[in-house]
Amino acid sequence: MTAAREGLAALIESPEPYDVLLTDIGMPDEDGLTLIRQVRSLAAAGGQIPAATITSLRDRARAARGAHGWVPTASG
Repeated sequence: MTAAREGLAALIESPEPYDVLLTDIGMPDEDGLTLIRQVRSLAAAGGQIPAATITSLRDRARAARGAHGWVPTASG
């Protein structure tokens, strides 16, 4: 996936449930936090999927907002 909307579409269209949502906060167009909010709003079981973010942000509170956790990456 290259954009948050692609991830949401894949989740909705998949015949099999996903085990976890791992998303980058810095994706183009919509960020990973927006994707997590959209997934959480789904009425189906997809709204309950565990989610974590990947980010170079050092602001842990923002990085984990709405997620179960976050994975820090090295910043360039």
